Order: sequence, then structure tokens, then C-alpha cells
Amino acid sequence: MSEPAEQIGLPKGPKGTPSALQKWLSTSAESIGADSALLIVKQGDRKQLMAHVPSELRPNQSIAALSDRVLLEKRVIVREPGAGAGLSERIALQVGVALRIGGRPAAMMFRLQAPAEVDDDQLLTDIADQVLNREEDVVHAGVQHQPIASLASSQTPKATTPTDSSLDSLVSEQGALIDSVALVLDQSSLGQVLHALANGVASQHGCQRVCIGLNSGRRIKVDAVSGVVDFDTRSTLMIDIADAMAETRDAGSTLSIPVATESQVVPQKHASLAEQLKQPALLSVPLVDDERCIGVLFLERDRSFTDIERTQAERLAILIAPLLALKQMEAMGLMLWMKRHTVRFLKTVFGRRYLGFKLGVSLVALLIFASTLHTQMFRVNANAVLEASVQRAVVSSFPSFLTQVNKRAGDLVQRGDVLAQLDSEDLELQRIALVGERDKLSREYRATLAQRDRSNVRVLAAKQSQLQAQIDLVDSQISRAELVAPVDGVVLSGDLSQALGSPIERGQLLFEVASLHDYRLVLHLDETDVGWVTTESRGQLRLRSLADQTFGFHVTAITPVSEPAQGVNTFRVEAELSEFPDSFRPGMEGVAKIDVEPRSLAWIWTHSFVAWVRLKAWKFGGLG
Repeated sequence: MSEPAEQIGLPKGPKGTPSALQKWLSTSAESIGADSALLIVKQGDRKQLMAHVPSELRPNQSIAALSDRVLLEKRVIVREPGAGAGLSERIALQVGVALRIGGRPAAMMFRLQAPAEVDDDQLLTDIADQVLNREEDVVHAGVQHQPIASLASSQTPKATTPTDSSLDSLVSEQGALIDSVALVLDQSSLGQVLHALANGVASQHGCQRVCIGLNSGRRIKVDAVSGVVDFDTRSTLMIDIADAMAETRDAGSTLSIPVATESQVVPQKHASLAEQLKQPALLSVPLVDDERCIGVLFLERDRSFTDIERTQAERLAILIAPLLALKQMEAMGLMLWMKRHTVRFLKTVFGRRYLGFKLGVSLVALLIFASTLHTQMFRVNANAVLEASVQRAVVSSFPSFLTQVNKRAGDLVQRGDVLAQLDSEDLELQRIALVGERDKLSREYRATLAQRDRSNVRVLAAKQSQLQAQIDLVDSQISRAELVAPVDGVVLSGDLSQALGSPIERGQLLFEVASLHDYRLVLHLDETDVGWVTTESRGQLRLRSLADQTFGFHVTAITPVSEPAQGVNTFRVEAELSEFPDSFRPGMEGVAKIDVEPRSLAWIWTHSFVAWVRLKAWKFGGLG
């Protein structure tokens, strides 16, 4: 295989070939004992070399011809390359396997040595059953390989699943959806929300233009266009886009140009708009909230949308439609509420009536003005608890009985100290029985080998390997009959002194050991205060057992998951202490104060009430 790829119409793979494909091909070749392998993907009328093992390998004319045949017939093909290619008892074979990668046809080529008496039909069945044990798409769904016993000789069985690309794709899609939702939640006004969302979707999908239109009476009005802040909704283009959006709303489903399937009816408004825009790819998705279409998300770019991108856009529409509906209700209801109450307030203040009310308002205003002149550090409070940074669990690896207990909760231990002893007598007897059975099989194997009965030799060899694996498992369990401390520290839980002789289940938690050399501070911060804290925040801690001392700390992590505690939602915030006195012990509790920023006294007194009022105004304003 020495001819360059360019001479047979197979360009070299692009710089930076995906590591998952290379790793997968290498492991697949190793699992069937192949000395070389190639992965070729067909793109249109061209073929592209995506991965090869070894790294200096390039396809020759023989491999190119076999790959053409595999891509054409879409099956597994086994072929001898020609006379003189084999050894005395083994022959060289070329194996071609048809598959799909990223929705495109592909061929995987192997070169391997097989026994001279190998049955081609059986070999074809083995490869079809084991190498093609996969989902439809190699990269997105993953592939699992099992070793081919008739070919691998002394190879160790391995199983590989190249799911790096599929995991990366899933994480990337979820991250894009979260970013889009964050754009909706992060903006204050509906106009800002729509504009930011349009720009975000255009960036994610590589679109020339993304438009968002919401219902305006019986019509749809284009409210946001990506990359454009000010646009004329009365222009011909905007009117045509609005008509295409109305077509999507009336259809109640996603429409696209070109259509997703040949049986799908071509939407006329979209087709007309695509012709006007010189045939770009169009995709419009209805925004449905509570079974009501509130608007349409319209995407435009110069290449067709894949089924995956169509699904991503529909998922995005499902997520953001309720949020946009809430923002729309907030904007409309709050404006009406503010207009009504502002007029009433102005009549009360500047009218001739309610002199007592006016005097009260003046006094309150004077008090607020005075409190705004005094500033001090604004702090948020949180319940705190000390946790060991290193905490390990000691569990039983097999069902047994407790025969000895050396440590209990509160004891200081060193790494390797025996905490307890489990009964391993049954395992010892089991090992003796397995060793005897293995020796018996060994004698049968040698006798069969002398008779040159190859089929029975393979069976006995497999049984020997199985017995040896069982013996190794028993040895591992026996070695773990002694439960030892995994780290230096203190035993947090596990007082088994009164449980001697009692049965122990597999996986049962027996001890918890925590290190005394390093601690982390865990704060349970109320959800109303978590927005003020960042990873750069600092504060002070006082513990109940050390109430006369103050310890400094700085925040290191804020978890995005809330936990109910004492009737309120709290967030777990982790912090690092500036010092670790010897008197510290895991589980100590106290109160932490986190410095935020200097604020006026009036703001400190009223910010919680103001936040509550804003929430209520938003909640009830949406009804107006």
C-alpha cells in the first residue's frame, strides 16, 4: 500500500481528523487482529480518507477497487489479494465493511492474517455479526466491537464505543439550548429579548438572517431581525417574510425550503420567498404556548438544514415559546398597570384632597432621603457547615459476616489501618474448588492438544480462561476481606462494635473516613440572596463551638441546583477558608456573612421588600 491517495481519487483526510474515528478504527483493527486498516467516507462523487492504521498507511489500487465494490454493494466483502500473499499455514485476507458515518456512506477496510483452512462463509458471518454490531450512524450513535475468535489468535478481547463525538454533540446541543433560554431570561424588555434571541440563533446555526414574529391581532408582525436594530416592517421583504410566517402559523407545523421529504407539499409563500432570495434554505418553526401559536421563528441561510438542525430548532421553540409568552404578558400587563396607578397617584398628590396623605408622603420621603446619605457594607447571611475536602467510604465488596472490629466513629486513623475484618472462609473453599477444576481442565487440554483436535482445544482453552478469571475474582475478594482506612483522618461514621457476627451485604456502607488536613466551607444561601454572590466574594465565619473567633473565607463555587431547607429554597455555595485551626472537625456549623458592596442604609432596609413588590407586580400585572 504505497501509492499516494491522490492517484486513485482518494484525497487525504482534512488536517485535524477527528480523534474519535482514529481511536475507533485502531481499536477495531486490534480487536480482530488486523495488521492494517482504512476508513473511507464517500462525499458526493468523491471519496475521502478519514483514518488509517498504521499512521503512514495510504490506500493502493487494490484497496481502492475493494472500497468501490463495498460502497456499491453495501455489504461485507472478504477477498484474498492474490497468490504469494500468505504464509505456510495462514493466508492474507482483505475485508471490506459497509457502514454510515454522519449519514454518509463509508467503507472500513481491514488487512489480516487468517488460518489457511478458514471457512469463507463462516468468516463472513463472524464479521457481519460482530464488526457490524452497531447503530445506524457510527459517529452519532456509537459502535461496539467484539473480538472475532477465529481470526484474533492470541489477541485479548476488547470492546470499544467511540462515543466522544456523540457526547460532544449532545453537550453542544444542550449548551446551545441553555444559552438561548438564558438570553430570554437575561433581558428586561420584550424587544431586547427578541433581538438577543435572533442574534443568538443566527450565530448558533450560521444563518444569514433570523427573524422572530409575534401575533399582532390576526396578522404576524416581524418584531426582531438578527444583526439589525432598526428596520422597516413595511418594506417588501419584511411583508413577504411576515406572509411566510403566517403560512407556518396556519399550517401549525415546521415548514422548510427545500422540503424535508419528497411527499411533503411545497409551501407556496416560502417557495416564492426563496425564489426572491435566489433560492436560499429557509426554515420556519411555530412558537406554541399552551396549544396556541404566539409567533414564528424564521431562519435563512445558504445551505440546507439537516434533520438534526430541524429538531434542534423545534426543541428551542418548545423551550422559549412559554418564556416569550410570559415576557409578552409582562410587558403588556405591567404597562397598563403602571399607567393606571400613575394617573391615580398624580391626582392624589397634586389634587386638593387628601392633605394628611400628602403630609405622610412628605415625611416618608424625608426619611428616605436622610437614609440614602448613610452607606455601609451590604452583607448576606447564610448557614454554614464544615466539610472535609477528602472523604472516603469503606464498603463491603462481597456478602460475608463481620468477624472483627478495630475502629469506630470518632477514632483517628492512618492510611492502611485495619478498620474491620470480614469472614473469608467461604471464599477460600471456593478458590480451592476452582483451582482443582482448573488443574483438571489443564490435563484435558494437554491430552487434546496431543491429539491435535483443534475444535476441542479452543473450547478447553476458553474454559481455562473462564476458570482463571473466576479464581482472580475470588483472590481479589479475599484480599479485600480486611477493611482498611483509605486516607489519614477521622472515622465519621461506622460503630460496628455491637454487630460482630452479623451478616454484611455486598456494597453495604460500613465506615466513612474524612481527612483532617483540608476543609471546605459549605454555605446554604437563600435563593433571594444567591444573585449577589460571585466566585470573587469574600466573607467571615463564626462557628457555634468557636463563637469568639472569626475566620475569613472566599467563595469558590456556586451550584445551580436548589435544595429545600426549613421551608425555603437554598443554594449550596462552596468556599475556601484562609486558615485551618487544629480545633476544626467535620460537621461543625455556624453563620457566615458574605460581603457584597457598600450600599445606602435605605437600600439595605428596603431591598428585600422592593424585590417582593416587583415579583408581585410582575405576577399580577400579567393578568391585566
